[in-house]
Amino acid sequence: MCGRYVIVQKIEKIERRFNVQADFGAWLPNFNVGPTTLAPIISSDSPNKLQLGSFGFSPNWDTKKLILNAREDKLLTSKEWKSASAHRRCLVIADCFYEGPEKEKLSKTFLVYLEDQQRPFAFAGIYNDLEKNGETMRSFAIITTTPSKVMGLIGHHRSPVVLNPSDYNDWLTPNQDLFKYTDCLKNNINELQNAYPVSKDVKSVQNNNRKLIDPIGERLIPAYNYSVINTPHLTGMGSSKRNARE
Repeated sequence: MCGRYVIVQKIEKIERRFNVQADFGAWLPNFNVGPTTLAPIISSDSPNKLQLGSFGFSPNWDTKKLILNAREDKLLTSKEWKSASAHRRCLVIADCFYEGPEKEKLSKTFLVYLEDQQRPFAFAGIYNDLEKNGETMRSFAIITTTPSKVMGLIGHHRSPVVLNPSDYNDWLTPNQDLFKYTDCLKNNINELQNAYPVSKDVKSVQNNNRKLIDPIGERLIPAYNYSVINTPHLTGMGSSKRNARE
């Protein structure tokens, strides 16, 4: 399950990368996005807008329910997901995410990122709108699929779908054949992932600082020296060039 992730890029960079305009003001880097956290998404009903949604899908028939992940293989048959996958899809913007083995979970935490500085990227997501106290609340879930190589090394049986950038438009375009959307999910770039162990402090959503992404061990897939600058704990994730040298 993908229940925690990181998004620390400046809004201006997200806007340029996804060709959108933010509909909210100030944004603070978030090193520990968890359940009910507001985080940036791009939805199929407003594909040119960057907006905030609440992490954790709340279905209309059970507003107290909070679902973080939706299984790819149940999107077309599950009561929770069938309507959303057909009509309410979104890009969930992220820099990297946390995962642990099925047994230890986040007590043995790894930070999973994409090689070659591919950040921010987009998870495949679905969303729902609920009316509460006269206001509309938009909630979202991240779609998961079979494990990538790195997730297998971590010891987890699922992997969040990281969409290929070439599929962003198709994922957000309404009124297509549903099989077009499943093709987007299968064309993911999950095999570009690598990971390294980090502090289990991420277990508490109250902890939210740059130290959460600092490595405490080696990468699961060894990298050559020339690619070290691409790991997300360096300049692109909130540290300075001087820190990168230390």
